[in-house]
Amino acid sequence: MNIKTDKDAFNFVAKQLIAQDAKCLNSAEDCVYRGYSQSFLDELRDKAREAVYGYDEKLEDEDCFADGQDYFLDLLSEADPDLKCAAGHLILDQFYDQNIEGQTVMEDAPVEEAIKLSNPDWNYQDSSLELVKTLQQVHDFREVSSWPVLFQKLEKYFDEDGKYLPNSVLKSEVRSDGYRND
Repeated sequence: MNIKTDKDAFNFVAKQLIAQDAKCLNSAEDCVYRGYSQSFLDELRDKAREAVYGYDEKLEDEDCFADGQDYFLDLLSEADPDLKCAAGHLILDQFYDQNIEGQTVMEDAPVEEAIKLSNPDWNYQDSSLELVKTLQQVHDFREVSSWPVLFQKLEKYFDEDGKYLPNSVLKSEVRSDGYRND
């Protein structure tokens, strides 16, 4: 990463997320900094169910998925996370700590510190924090298929020096007919 401005960070994260084409999830399907795609989790769950129950749906129902879920978690513990969320792409492996999972990106918090340590040349300011939060919102709360359009909309919210100009482009407005303007 060669990030010096908010615009550099935006371009880098947008490119990485579009190429990734999937949300970064944990076993509970919550968005995380390092994780897996929904399709990988689904495949692993199917593999665990088949290994534990075979094709006996009655046995699976009686067990309430407990043994299958335990085996799924065992299989998942052997897999290395292969995806990152928006902020996760800004954190180098050497500064990533599993303890940041579940923590929000906020001022002076461990996630922000990991981002700053990973990008020492970035002229990181309050606007930078707002950018990271906005990119996280795109990753966590918007459909993957909408990412390219949202990034295209966000592209114009930078000044000539590459500083992010916080905006409300992601806030949904309800039209008079009840539909959201996204």
